[in-house]
Amino acid sequence: GEVHGVIVTNPLNPSGHVYTREEVEMLLDLSDKTGLFIIFDECYLDMVFNGKSHVSPLIRGINKNVVACRGFSKCMGAQSWRCGYAIGDPETLKGMMQMMDPMFICVNWAQHALGEYFRDHVDDFQAHCKSLNTLLQENWVILRDAFERRFGWKALEPNGTMYGMFRHSEETDIKACELALKAGVGICPGNVFYGDVANPPKRCGWVRIHCGVSREKALAIARALDGVNEQLGGA
Repeated sequence: GEVHGVIVTNPLNPSGHVYTREEVEMLLDLSDKTGLFIIFDECYLDMVFNGKSHVSPLIRGINKNVVACRGFSKCMGAQSWRCGYAIGDPETLKGMMQMMDPMFICVNWAQHALGEYFRDHVDDFQAHCKSLNTLLQENWVILRDAFERRFGWKALEPNGTMYGMFRHSEETDIKACELALKAGVGICPGNVFYGDVANPPKRCGWVRIHCGVSREKALAIARALDGVNEQLGGA
């Protein structure tokens, strides 16, 4: 059928890709030419590194067909707080609110707490994001090297988010995950992100790991992959 709208995650889960200015401009051009509605999911906005920069979808100003959705569930570990915000044309946002209000109830006190935090302590938030990104990058290096040593999988370097991916050579994505489980580590099959959601392919050739853990856990996961007898949670 006809496509009326798309959701674009930037930075991108699962690969950690950060859209370039040219890519964002291409999407905005497509919206201008076709009337396509684009929602930019930017929940990983504050997790960008390797010299990359986040390019706002609002670089041309406010557009009725473009909305940027942002929040704090990832960068501040506040998944259950239901605190976020959208930026777009007032009429578009009004329509979104009428649809969302019956479905989602936000926690008022948490919103006020975050509002006061950003008003009075924005420097602390910026320092937190800098420290977080350093942790994520260093964890990625530890985990990347350990996975490559153990399985020989080829890493795809992320430029953002808390994730990283590997190209594997196993028969299916699930079999790749089973190999990791035998080593005591849980990972995510790539086929949950690609193809038909109702009937995903058995093999897309990728798996995803999670780097948003403590340094101690990242090192423990690496030891498990190197053959030290430890049973751990997901990577």
